[in-house]
Formats: sequence, structure tokens, C-alpha cells
Amino acid sequence: MADFILVHGAMHGAWCWDLVRKELQGLGHRSVAMDLPISRPEARITDYADAVVRAAEGIADERALVVGHSLSGVVIPHVALRRPVGALIYLCSLVAPVTAADHAANLALFNPALLAHRRVDEWGRVSYPDEAAIDFLFQDVAPPLQQWALSNLRPQVLHPNPDLLPRMPDVPTYAIIATEDRIVAGAERHRELIRARLGIEPLELAGGHSPFLARPAALASMLHAIAAQNLY
Repeated sequence: MADFILVHGAMHGAWCWDLVRKELQGLGHRSVAMDLPISRPEARITDYADAVVRAAEGIADERALVVGHSLSGVVIPHVALRRPVGALIYLCSLVAPVTAADHAANLALFNPALLAHRRVDEWGRVSYPDEAAIDFLFQDVAPPLQQWALSNLRPQVLHPNPDLLPRMPDVPTYAIIATEDRIVAGAERHRELIRARLGIEPLELAGGHSPFLARPAALASMLHAIAAQNLY
């Protein structure tokens, strides 16, 4: 049995892991998910990491695996510098920057077509019209789940200046990319970022940016396999 700490990405919440958590439970694992303060203009990435650590206070296992989706690839290394973890798993994600050049590489990963649909409110919070959210986030998700996901999305504050990591944590690290992810400017660009920043070859899942909704069993199976590598 493994403990998973599941960290959602931009505009999402703990709800997005519901299907995967059921699959993980069926495989004998425990998990925790939380809502990050993504809509609070004053909250920084370091505040997100603090929210993760607070939510995981009941997990004493120092081998817990932390999964960060999308934007939370920037969050989870901060978590590993705050509490012991067994591994970091980057899911369809950015990688936390240590330098300004790393931050620029993250920004360059985004699909320009996505950015053309961005809406920004008076508090600097980003959202997308439903049609664009479906096209870029949920294109391979079943329509009823698409509508449920849309109803749960929250506006996301994006800060122009990143919270740079002092160093990358020295823990086992994995990355999973989606081969038809429309958020990024191509799967090969994503592979290159993972190789350059993490020094590993990413695992791959078919489909788009939201495998926790489109392929929860396949994602849970991959997480189960990673857990087995770290527990035995």
C-alpha cells in the first residue's frame, strides 16, 4: 500500500482526482487531495505548497508519492523541500524553475493557440470560455464529465514573477506526459523540457491534458507501477 498526495493544476480543485482516487483505492492505496488557493490574488506558489503540506499532515509515511498535474509541477518540489516524500511525479506538467531561464522554458511550452483564448479579470485571474476549455483541457473526456468539470473550474491567478526554487529536491522523480496534450506546443517539446530539467525520460499516456477524467484506470495503473518501484 502506498500513500499518494494528489495536487491539482490551474483552475482545478481536489474534485478532479475523484475518479483516480477510487481506482487507487481499488488497487490498495490511500490518497489525499486538496483545494489550492488558486483564486486568491495574494497567494503565491509557496502558499500552494503550504496548503499541500497542511492537507497531508495525517500522512506520516515518508515514502508518500506526490503527484502534481500541470501548473503544480511548479508546486510539488516546494512540497518535497518542506516534508519527506518518497517520490515526485510530474503529470502533464511544468517543472519548478530554479532560474529565470527555467521559468522562460516553462512559458515557451504553452500552446500559443490556447493563450489566444485567455480571459483575465480585474484581479489578474485567468479563465477560458467553455468551448476553449473543452477543446484544450477535456477534448477526450466523456461529455457528461466535461460539463461536470466545467462547472467546477475556478479562475486562476497567474503571477508574472515565479517563486524560484533554491534547489531541486534530491528524491526519485518521474514524469508522465500525454501524447495528445493540447495545452503544450507538442509532445516532443514536452519531452525535451522533461529531459533537460529532470534528466529523465517521461512515461507516456495516450490522450489529452486530463487523464484523471479521460483515463482514470490507466493513470492509476501507471501510478501503481511507480509506487511498486519505490516500495519494494
